[in-house]
Amino acid sequence: MYSPGLKKLGAEFGLTAGKGRVYGLLEGFPVSMWDGAGTKNMLIYLGEPRDAAEDAQTDLQALLPRELEAYRIMQYELVDDLPLLLVVFHDNPGTLKRIRQFLQEAVPALREAGLSQVYYCAQCGKAFEGAPEIDLVDGTPVPVHAYCQEDFAREIEEDEREEREQLCQESAEALLDGSILKGVLGAFLGALIGSIPWVLIYMFGYLASIGGILIGMGAVFGYKKLSGRVGTACVVSAVVFAALMVPLACYAGEAAILLKEFIAGNLEPLRMSDFGWLFRSITALAEWRESFRQNVLMGYLYAALGLIAFLISKRHGLRNRPAQQSPKDV
Repeated sequence: MYSPGLKKLGAEFGLTAGKGRVYGLLEGFPVSMWDGAGTKNMLIYLGEPRDAAEDAQTDLQALLPRELEAYRIMQYELVDDLPLLLVVFHDNPGTLKRIRQFLQEAVPALREAGLSQVYYCAQCGKAFEGAPEIDLVDGTPVPVHAYCQEDFAREIEEDEREEREQLCQESAEALLDGSILKGVLGAFLGALIGSIPWVLIYMFGYLASIGGILIGMGAVFGYKKLSGRVGTACVVSAVVFAALMVPLACYAGEAAILLKEFIAGNLEPLRMSDFGWLFRSITALAEWRESFRQNVLMGYLYAALGLIAFLISKRHGLRNRPAQQSPKDV
C-alpha cells in the first residue's frame, strides 16, 4: 500500500498510483514504490548498457552522489541477482524529502551509467525500441510489450496455479510420510516441556507469566525438531498449543502452590484428601478468577514474544521478500 504523501511525491515525477503501488517510468527505469512497516520501499528494474563493453559488474553504491545514510537508506541491493534494485528507506519525519533527493540525484546517476538503455520484454524477449512499456505484477514493475501483456498475465496465472498444485502435492506427501504429524506432536511436547518452568517459577512466588516465552519457543522448537521444516503448519501448530498450554500452565501453577502448602504442613488440620474441594473453593472466588485472567493474558503476551523470536530466527522458511514475488524469474 502507499500513503497519501508517497502518492503525492510520485505524482511530482509522473508516476501513477494504483494496485497498491506508486509506479511508472522514471528516467527510463520501471519503478514502483510502497509503504512498509516503518519503511518506504522502492524497486527499480535495471536495464542493460547498449555497449557490450560496458556490460561489466557495476558498483551500484559507488554511483550514488551521497552516502546511503544521507538518503536514510537501510537496504540497497539487487534482489537475488535479478535486475531489480531494492531500496529501503527508514520511514520517519523528513523521509519523503530524502526520497525526493534520491529520485532527483541518484536515479539520473544510474541512467548516466547506462543502466536504462536496453530493455527486453519479459514475455517475447524482444528488445524495446525506446522507452519500455511496463506491467505491474505483484508489485514489481516488469517491462512487457502492451500486446504481450495478456499472454504474460496468462502465463503468470498458470505458473501460480502450478505452484499451488505442487504445494498441495507436497503437503499431501508430507502428511503421508508423517513429517507434519510428527511436527504437530513435537509442537505439543515442546509447549508442554516449556510450561514446566512456568509451574516451578509460580510455586516460588515469582512472576511466572514470563515463562510463556519458553512455551512459545518450545512449541516452535518441538515442531522443527520432529518435522525438520518451518512453514505454515509449524506456525499454526505452535500458536494452537501455546494458546492451550498457557492457561493450563497457569492452572497447574496455582495447584502446585496449594500442594506446596499441604506438603509443608501449613494447612493443618486439613489433610491431603481435602485438596480437591479446597482448590475448587479457591478457584470459585471472583478475586482468583480475575487474577487468573490477568496471568493468562500476560502469559499469552510472553508466549507471542517467544513464538515471534524463534520464528524470526528460522525465517528462511517464512520470508516473503520482494525478490520472491518477481514474476517468471525476470
